[in-house]
Amino acid sequence: MSASAAYAWFSSQGKVRGIGVSVGSSGLLINGVNEWTAGVSFNNIVPGWTSDPILTVVQNVSDGSVPLQLKAKILFTGTDFQLLAGTMLMAIEEVGSLEAPDFQTLTWWSETGKVLSGGNLVQGEERSYNLLFKLPTESSDDIQSSVVDLSVLLTGTQVQ
Repeated sequence: MSASAAYAWFSSQGKVRGIGVSVGSSGLLINGVNEWTAGVSFNNIVPGWTSDPILTVVQNVSDGSVPLQLKAKILFTGTDFQLLAGTMLMAIEEVGSLEAPDFQTLTWWSETGKVLSGGNLVQGEERSYNLLFKLPTESSDDIQSSVVDLSVLLTGTQVQ
């Protein structure tokens, strides 16, 4: 009688750490402050991994009723960013959205960014967003031991 066991081993392991969110407008707060760090670190990321959502609450604390349009973009990148920039995916979606998260590469987020759903954010209003990360199942071993530190900038632009 013989027994055998099968298991999968992925040597591709990356890390995301130092996740921070800053605001580009004095009339906005992120989780009650101007600059917020999630204080989380994702380690041993393997192909097929998706993070738990990181909740970010944006509040318009401006003096007037100025409608704002919010845009998210990666502001700062750190160690080994280029090794994960084309592989690691990120999404920022409004809490309660029925649409699937719009995952884009970290390169896309640092070069292009996204106008966030939800339209204008008027005085005193707040809106909640989830920040998510994902590593596609087809990711290769070249990300092993790679680390990415990043900060996301949310910019409030006045709209007419």
